[in-house]
Amino acid sequence: MKNYLRYVLAALALTGVCVYACLTLIVTGPANPIKVAAAPTITSLYSPYFLQNWQLFAPDPLAQERGILAQMRCADGAETEFQDLTTQLVTELQSTRLFSSREHRIITNAIARRFETDEVVQKLIDKDTAIEQRESVDQYAEELNDRNVRASETLLAEYATRKLDTSACEGVFDAVRVRYVFHDYPGWSERQDWTTQGEITTIDSEWVNAD
Repeated sequence: MKNYLRYVLAALALTGVCVYACLTLIVTGPANPIKVAAAPTITSLYSPYFLQNWQLFAPDPLAQERGILAQMRCADGAETEFQDLTTQLVTELQSTRLFSSREHRIITNAIARRFETDEVVQKLIDKDTAIEQRESVDQYAEELNDRNVRASETLLAEYATRKLDTSACEGVFDAVRVRYVFHDYPGWSERQDWTTQGEITTIDSEWVNAD
């Protein structure tokens, strides 16, 4: 009986590994009809823990720092000041390298997903698509973008409601808004100029109801 159970568990584990490997090959492989049809579903299953990309092997190093601020809209309509939600995450991550929390990864992945462009869809858009196909391609790209925006901003808003200091609204607020902060590092040509800070841009989300 013990041997039988061991074989069953081994078979299930091997099946899971094979399925995961096949799904990863579909997502990271060259553009093809199967990838176009299956990539959105597979990507949604992978997020936020198993998001697949070539970040580790990319020829270009990271050149941008990303973070979020958040504010509340009180029940009386007043808006609080934005509060920094990223600095504490980075501090906690750097203080515990071996067994660090996944909290920072979840938030950074949500920010990345909010602004990502699907590789397959972008290739279709860049191609000389026939007029009769252009409308469906554009519609799919718009639907995919809207889905990513809603999912990411909902997750970040829920996270913010747990981290914000509600005393500014006396504990009563009805909506949360996130401000994305992007800090572009100075270029390599400016590496000797220590006064160069780089460019900082911000984008505010829509208000998300605090349910």
